[in-house]
Amino acid sequence: MRHLYFDNAIGVDSYTGIGYVSRVLLYTYFKIGVKVKLPATTQKENKIIFDLWEQAGNSSTIVTLIEKNYLPFKLNSIFKFYKLKDRSINEIFCPFQFPLLLSKQLKNNNISFKFIVHDLCYIEATKQKKFGFLKRYILNRRIKELSKYKKTKIFSPRNYTLKEINKKFGINKKKLIEIPIPYFFGREWDIKNNKYIIKYQSPYILFISNSRKRKGISLLKEIIEKSFPANFIIVGDTNLKNIFKSYSNVNILVNIPDPEVASLIINCSMLISTSSCEGLCLPVCRSISLNKKTAALNHGIYNSNEFKNLIRIDTNNINPLINEINSSINNFKKTNYNELQNFINKEQFKEKELIELIQKNV
Repeated sequence: MRHLYFDNAIGVDSYTGIGYVSRVLLYTYFKIGVKVKLPATTQKENKIIFDLWEQAGNSSTIVTLIEKNYLPFKLNSIFKFYKLKDRSINEIFCPFQFPLLLSKQLKNNNISFKFIVHDLCYIEATKQKKFGFLKRYILNRRIKELSKYKKTKIFSPRNYTLKEINKKFGINKKKLIEIPIPYFFGREWDIKNNKYIIKYQSPYILFISNSRKRKGISLLKEIIEKSFPANFIIVGDTNLKNIFKSYSNVNILVNIPDPEVASLIINCSMLISTSSCEGLCLPVCRSISLNKKTAALNHGIYNSNEFKNLIRIDTNNINPLINEINSSINNFKKTNYNELQNFINKEQFKEKELIELIQKNV
């Protein structure tokens, strides 16, 4: 069995986004254990992806992507594919917006399509004139046509996205698959030079906001007010400073580099995520992988009972969460540099368990 993988460069949110969603989806679906050249990615992105593959170890399924089989999202690349005339390819992974122009030919070849979609931006784009009439027409028509194929499946880390796809295109729910993806952080942070280890010696609760959409802020406000005087650190944009300017127990950090975000997660008493529509939250996955106490809403991978330190937030009753916050503050222990370095040297992360959980779901 051979697989053809179409991809395009996807933007990355500074703090919580997963711009490499389709690549990581491909990795999780096949449990990839080999390194593959991805010409559309930057050197830094490649390193992160390679680290993921290395951590997978010896996987049961090895997929080799030959360079000519990796085609970016361009129309001329589609025609290159047809010039290959390779009948051994029977699965195609592609972004949701990929307009396969000659789908009838592919249908005759009995090829299975795996669409990958992160959020609703491309669905919304089909309603906008700036997306272009021809591209909107092709996208809507091909998605409806390809969705009728028996082997077609659509993957997304967001259940909400899948529901919207079902509503817009009338696609069978059995073909819509929510696949939770823990996105692990690298080990590039400089512990010695990280100022937050020294600056925040007192216990704090950490919240990392999506830098473009401030999700779950109302719930966060309620949590902060009820858990006063517990200290909160919020990583986000300048608008959050205006939102929380009257809160004496809140410190807003803006435009800080990722290594410092990683250090904040390492040293926090608890990390909280109040987003209700993220299929994946990178900070939560980072926190879980470090076995930190983490609070998140009930959805996606966070429903698993396999994570002992994961607290599920009940929006109708946050009192249990407030009790957990008070407990984590009271039981806080200062972490000096040597203890932290020993922890990292022992590689006491939870990647393996998270990968196994993905494999069960797939």
